[in-house]
Amino acid sequence: MTVKKLSEMRPNESGTIVDTHGSGWVRKRLLDMGVTKSAPVIFRKSAPLGDPVQINLRGYELSLRKSEAELVDVEVLFSAPTDGAAARKRERLEEKEAKRKAREEAKEAKRKAREERKEGRK
Repeated sequence: MTVKKLSEMRPNESGTIVDTHGSGWVRKRLLDMGVTKSAPVIFRKSAPLGDPVQINLRGYELSLRKSEAELVDVEVLFSAPTDGAAARKRERLEEKEAKRKAREEAKEAKRKAREERKEGRK
């Protein structure tokens, strides 16, 4: 199993809290919210710019600042599958690129054929 910072997790990854770092009021605040050792956690989502993050913890949803999430180590038990949308987008881009290359090759072949016909006429 791998240990990650809570801020590094991806949507739908789950795990168990291993340790809570920090000191003073930040650590106390995290512990008061239930972010304690051996608590199961599911990473739900993060805001578009990565701050805040939303997790499921002890039966409720909790939003944490990214700076707070970096203080929590989680042993990842279930790793989220790769983003299917990103894979499909990558495939579409590769298909477009292949079609573009095929068009360029066909265009080049026509140009060469035209040149050969011109050379044959002379």
